[in-house]
Amino acid sequence: MCSPLAEQTSSARALQATRIVRRMQPSCESDPDPDAKRAVARRAQSAPTAVCTFAASLTLSIMIAASYMRAAEECTRGSKRRPVKPRSRRVSGSLPRDPRHEQCERVFTLAEAPFFTGGLMLRAAIFDVDGTLVDSVDLHALAWCEAFAHFGHDVSFEEVRSQIGKGGDKLLPVFLSEAELREQGEQLETWRSQHFKANYLTMVRPFSAVPDVLRKLRDQGTRIAVGSSAKKDELKMYLDIAGIADLLDVTVSSEDVDRSKPDPDVFETALHKLCVEPLEAIVVGDSPYDAQAAKGAGLQTIGLLSGGFSEESLRNAGCIAVYPGPAALLAKFDPSLFGG
Repeated sequence: MCSPLAEQTSSARALQATRIVRRMQPSCESDPDPDAKRAVARRAQSAPTAVCTFAASLTLSIMIAASYMRAAEECTRGSKRRPVKPRSRRVSGSLPRDPRHEQCERVFTLAEAPFFTGGLMLRAAIFDVDGTLVDSVDLHALAWCEAFAHFGHDVSFEEVRSQIGKGGDKLLPVFLSEAELREQGEQLETWRSQHFKANYLTMVRPFSAVPDVLRKLRDQGTRIAVGSSAKKDELKMYLDIAGIADLLDVTVSSEDVDRSKPDPDVFETALHKLCVEPLEAIVVGDSPYDAQAAKGAGLQTIGLLSGGFSEESLRNAGCIAVYPGPAALLAKFDPSLFGG
């Protein structure tokens, strides 16, 4: 059925055709050929039908085009509702751009291809060092205790040991007032560092199975970093002692960040250097300060008891699993945590 517009148009065309026929009638009447008169009549009768058919075809074409346009619009609106990055806030696992690491490129070889763990894509593991890879916590506590005594402060071994895992910028304010920090803080930390290197560094020993754990992770395509509150020169010596320097992709010391653990700076810097997001990595550490720093960076933590902290303190700090040490981590290698 034609639309009202088409009907009006066809009526107008029919009227015009009738006028043409009337103008042609004198010549037709004078023409004795009756076929000419019939041809004119047929053209006049077919004009309204042709106009109506054309209008209907045009209307159908417009309707089809409008349908396609609506479908395209719906598709476009639907694509706009899906954000490019689902994690737009740090709390859900994304990191702000860091101008220090603009050269970082997310390029992985076949050996570094990601694997999936517990439904999440895991690309990297970040290890603490003291108490996690090397047995040094008690030695650090002794050096700190003797440094405090050297500068006239009475601090027990147990008090100091409970703070090992923090950097000096976080440990010193626990025992010194602001005035004492201004007067003695830098000197005390320098004395402690030299005292530790001269008297205790040679006593540091690696935990068993550490290289095996790292090799197992590398064989699975996991990139490996260490993030420590130690000074850069101390960290290098620890890695040599543990025999793992050639197994690491990234190292981060307290000198690479503004704030040490339990602030998240160490792990955030490691993530940027690794070119991964927090949900693509996991931390392995021995202290509650590791877990707190990891949580601040949006990371989960596996805790080790090798640093002397209790399982309860590690779990309370946020560790999702706790093992006695690196050897147990290797023996009980959990596919749900590391994607075996």
